[in-house]
Amino acid sequence: MTSDTQNDALISEASDWLAYLYSGDATDEGEARFKAWIRADRAHEAAFRQVNAAFEALDQLDDIEQQLPAPSARVVPIAAAVDKQHTPWAVWVAGVVAVAAALLVTVYLPQGTEPGLADTRLYETGVGEVKTVSLPDGSVVTLGANSALSARFTGEERDAELVRGRAYFDIARDEARRFDIAVGETEVRVLGTAFDIRKGPEDVRVSVTEGLVEVVDRQPASDVETPPVWLRPGEQVAADLSGNMGETVSFNPADALSWREGRLSYADAKLADIVADARRYHRGEIRFGDAAIADLRITTSFRTNRLDELFAGLDAMGAIRVDRRPRGLIVLADPGDAFEEEE
Repeated sequence: MTSDTQNDALISEASDWLAYLYSGDATDEGEARFKAWIRADRAHEAAFRQVNAAFEALDQLDDIEQQLPAPSARVVPIAAAVDKQHTPWAVWVAGVVAVAAALLVTVYLPQGTEPGLADTRLYETGVGEVKTVSLPDGSVVTLGANSALSARFTGEERDAELVRGRAYFDIARDEARRFDIAVGETEVRVLGTAFDIRKGPEDVRVSVTEGLVEVVDRQPASDVETPPVWLRPGEQVAADLSGNMGETVSFNPADALSWREGRLSYADAKLADIVADARRYHRGEIRFGDAAIADLRITTSFRTNRLDELFAGLDAMGAIRVDRRPRGLIVLADPGDAFEEEE
């Protein structure tokens, strides 16, 4: 069997499983068999992720409704190995998934790239969890707490998106394939280097520790192309959520990257940014009782598994009242404000 034939068979099998899971007919036994299939071979997981991504992207394609089957259409049976009697809804879902699989090359693979060469993966961490993952190209990424990174590789391209949170990248050098990382309206481009990206509530911050990094506005507001910002080791730039970049500044790597060792450190930072990071380690809610407090500038350092160090420090300042509520709710308020009742 040729590699193309093997790939077509994998995509077809992954499509059957996706249709089965979306059909409404899935049973515990069927889901167990699906999990066993996924675990059996990494190629199974890669194929399933590709089909699922294409399925979710169908609504972004023009005139897609004309390509979808009617709910009563006859299509290939879903996941035949499951031995189910399929409902009309399940059959229609199978038809939609079949369209997604057929459009997979058009949607996800660049021109000239054969089907099956794209490897798309999603890496996530939970609240308080920091982990290091190895990418298919040999790059290594440390994901911060409650963060998500989507990465896609082909024989010609390396692309990723920092969906939320923070990550430290140690990119394997590849002169033939630049590594592009999208973060909102900002894009980071490298061949092989090391840097940190933090996606905050108001901006995206890129801090370089090794090599040379290019940072660009993905969608400039005018037709005039915005020149890229080139960062060298020890340099940092912040871009707002529209992609507009500020001045290049120097930074202290020991403070900026201390999160990898379980400590968050800040020098003259907005309290809003500090709290945004703290929320990734706190299973309850941290709320501002007074919006003006969020703009206060704070210098602090605390362990990520001891957030009480942060709250104790804020209490000691005298300018902020820390109200601790049931179920992990923390309210930061002005000391002169009336006590806010829990909703």
